[in-house]
Amino acid sequence: MPARLPPKVWKERVLKGYTSNEDYEKEDEMIESLNKLVLRDLVKVVPERIYCLAVHPSVTKDLVFIGDKKGVIGAWDATDAGKKVSTTNGAIRGTGGADEAEDQELAHTHWHWKGHAGTISSLRMPPLGTAGAHTKLYSSSYDCTVRVTDLHTSQSSEVIDADRFDNNEPLVHTVDFTQDGNEIWACDNNGGIIFRDLREPLETTRRWQVEKYKIGCISLNPVRRFTAVTAHLKREMRLWDLQKLLGMPTDSPMELYDECVVSRFGFEKACTSAYWDPTGTRILSTAYDDTIRVWDGINPDNLAALNEEGGFDPAQYIHHDVQTGRYCSVFKATWVTSPTPVPIFTIGDMQRMLDITSATTGTRVGALTGEIITSVPAATAAHPITPGKYFGGTAAGKVSFFSEPVE
Repeated sequence: MPARLPPKVWKERVLKGYTSNEDYEKEDEMIESLNKLVLRDLVKVVPERIYCLAVHPSVTKDLVFIGDKKGVIGAWDATDAGKKVSTTNGAIRGTGGADEAEDQELAHTHWHWKGHAGTISSLRMPPLGTAGAHTKLYSSSYDCTVRVTDLHTSQSSEVIDADRFDNNEPLVHTVDFTQDGNEIWACDNNGGIIFRDLREPLETTRRWQVEKYKIGCISLNPVRRFTAVTAHLKREMRLWDLQKLLGMPTDSPMELYDECVVSRFGFEKACTSAYWDPTGTRILSTAYDDTIRVWDGINPDNLAALNEEGGFDPAQYIHHDVQTGRYCSVFKATWVTSPTPVPIFTIGDMQRMLDITSATTGTRVGALTGEIITSVPAATAAHPITPGKYFGGTAAGKVSFFSEPVE
């Protein structure tokens, strides 16, 4: 039996001139697997609007971390979400009756704590295979800091304090790691790029004022240590040679930092996010012009080729409504890093769905939702190792979890 595609997917394929080639056959396989997923549960974990999610890499637990508007960090162990558990009197939870709501609440395992004095802008765990990959949670915030929480001891310490470089509230937006997990890069609201070697004291942190306007995202190439991509309020995306940047004084004139920019791509409106994929050969961007762009076939060892005519043109332009308004967090298309038949990414949908899209053809291969989801899952994330596990976070502080059904 063929995979059950939503009507919108069929329409997209007709417009693309669908043929049964290898890419579309792999997409059909992806669609068929996504059709098996169900909404396991929807739980309120944090008090305020969710800005970001990060999924723990454990293959035995489904543990997701949540960051909200007021600086609260939440954790939800969704491993047993949706399971029917026998109560002490032999009844089955989830079968109805006066005690069902109480039983369902007891079945939830979640916590939250005050992590920062301002909005949590991003959550990250160190790269797989490095020290702390399963035990450290890094958080950036609009309180101008980056902190690390030890998940074993619950102790938190400051990693970056951007206020020491700029008195004009340099709100930190995102952080990312080098492949070995020893170095961290961040970007801020005032056009700064920040570097810290985690093996060195906090005082060795450096910041370069590379422009006057907000840099909303920084992502490091996973195979080329000194190559990064940034998303800018100033309607552009930039590729950086970070080795050159490290060799420049932090008080250099702003225009000199252009020497560290390998290539640029302009947008009609602000670019909100840009991420390298796990292979280091694709970039995924989101912008306020209602378009998701995918660059494919980038050779990280020959970035100069991108400056040739047509060398930095996206492979896919995908229309997506990102006009979330003031009460919904900004949409940011995010790569799925677990093994899949085709490269895919997740993004929130204004129709209260979690969209999953093929980066190869731009076809939406999944639209995850449920009757009890009443607000937009603006923040999305997928399990970094195990396929078929997706999370969405809403403005109500609620997190949805989708996977194959459990007994």
